[in-house]
Amino acid sequence: MSEIEVVYVAMPYRGLTAWQREKNIHAAKEFSLWLWQRGYAVICPHTNTAQFDGELPDEIWLERYLEILARCDAIVLGPGWRHSEGAKAELRYAIKLKKTVMWGLDVYPGGHVDEMIADILREAI
Repeated sequence: MSEIEVVYVAMPYRGLTAWQREKNIHAAKEFSLWLWQRGYAVICPHTNTAQFDGELPDEIWLERYLEILARCDAIVLGPGWRHSEGAKAELRYAIKLKKTVMWGLDVYPGGHVDEMIADILREAI
C-alpha cells in the first residue's frame, strides 16, 4: 500500500452570525470532500468539533488543533483562509514546523496567495 498524505484543512470557521458559521462549516465540508476525492486523508477541524462553541475556552481549541496539525503531513489553505485569524495562526505554526503548505490554483486564482504566504513567512522568522 502506498503512503497516503494526511492533510489539515485551514479556512474560516467563525462568522458574525450562526448562519455565517454554518456556511463556513459547509464550505469546509465541500473542500474536504474535494481533497478526499484527490487521494488525501483529510483532517477538517470544522467537522470534528462543529457546534462545540462555548464548551471550552477558544484557546483550548486552537492549542489542541495545533497538536493535530503537528501530526499531519501538510496544511491545505482552503477558500477564504486569508480572512481567518485562526487559519493564519495555523499556517504560521505549520511554517514553524516546516510542514508542506498547499493550495490549488483553481481555488485561488491570481498571485496574491504567494504574497500573503511570503508576508506570514517573514512574520514567522
